[in-house]
Amino acid sequence: MIAPILMLTLLVAPYIICRLLHRIHQLQHSAAIGVGMMLMLTGSSHFVRTQQMTQMLPEFMPLRYEAVLITGILEWVLALLVVFPATRPTAAVAVLVMLMAFLPVNIYSAWVEAPVGGHQWGISYLILRIPLQLFIAGWVWYWLLSRRTTPSSTFIR
Repeated sequence: MIAPILMLTLLVAPYIICRLLHRIHQLQHSAAIGVGMMLMLTGSSHFVRTQQMTQMLPEFMPLRYEAVLITGILEWVLALLVVFPATRPTAAVAVLVMLMAFLPVNIYSAWVEAPVGGHQWGISYLILRIPLQLFIAGWVWYWLLSRRTTPSSTFIR
């Protein structure tokens, strides 16, 4: 249960801190930093718990181990790209596509009760995971895509 809480905390903490400090003009950038921090965490799990994460993928899928490593690298790259205003829109779209691609994997993982990230709780975990994934996608859409500003106005000075 700690993984979803940690993901959510990393996602929203920079935004909340920025709000508390009344740095309203930097909200979009702080939200992007939160997305980046969350992706660094989730990407890291691909390297720390690689063997368990391969169990999240169907047996028939080739190169499961390599797929886990490649998606971890992808999450790290996207974590960096969402922080920079020039690459943020493209990276945000890529994050949304990635989240859509990962949803069936999370459903399968819960179905087979994979021993990682809460999936061992089975289908009941999806009651938490699907809304969390939708919240993350909504956060990315709202803060990184729908509230577009000029690159120079969103970077922390």
